[in-house]
Amino acid sequence: MRRYIHIEGLDLSGKTSVTNEIVNMRLDEGEEWVVRHRTLSDERNELQYIADKMCGQRKHSELEVGLTYVAALRFDLDNFKYPEVNTIQESTVLLRSLAYHAIRGNSKVVAELEDMAALHPKFEQSYLLTARPEIRLARLATRASNSHNDLLIVRDPKRFARIEDKIEEYSQELFGSEIIDTSDMSIQEAAEYINGNITTERRGDEAKAS
Repeated sequence: MRRYIHIEGLDLSGKTSVTNEIVNMRLDEGEEWVVRHRTLSDERNELQYIADKMCGQRKHSELEVGLTYVAALRFDLDNFKYPEVNTIQESTVLLRSLAYHAIRGNSKVVAELEDMAALHPKFEQSYLLTARPEIRLARLATRASNSHNDLLIVRDPKRFARIEDKIEEYSQELFGSEIIDTSDMSIQEAAEYINGNITTERRGDEAKAS
C-alpha cells in the first residue's frame, strides 16, 4: 500500500534534512519514496514559480503575492492525483500561506485559502517540525547561503514566532499534525522517529490484510 506522508515546518526547522534522511532510510528497507516540495504534483506549477519569484523580488504587494499563491494552489487542487508511489509532501502552500497572511491581516487571501482547505488532500501521517529560536540561528550560521525567508527570524523574530504559532494551529486543525521539536534532536533521531511510525503503520496494514 502506497503512503502519503506530510512533513511541515517553517525555515530552519530541519524538515528538508529530515525528509531526505527518511527517504534514505526507506530505501535501505527496500522501499522507494519520492518527495513533493510544496506543490501537490510531480509536475512544475508555473503559477507557484511566478509567486515565489514575486515574493523574492519584494516589489509586489502582499495581496498580489498572496492571490498568486491562491491561484497556484487552485491549479494544484484542480489537477491533483493521489500519488502512485510512496510520497512525502514536504511543506504545503496552503499552510504556509494561511499562517503568513493570517498574521498580516490579509483577510481576502485567508478567506480564499480557507475555502479551498476542505478540498486539500489529506495524509496518512502529518508532522510539523519546530525548533527554538537560538537553535534556528545556529543552523542559519552554518549555511553557505540563505534565502529571504530564512532571514526572517533575524529581521523580525516576533513576526516569525507569530507565523509559527499560526502554522501550528492550522496544521493541527486541518491535518492533525504531530508537533516535533527538533531542538535537541539530531536529524537522524528525528528521521528515525517518523520512520518508525511509518514502519509501524505499514505492519499494521499488512496484519489486517493477512
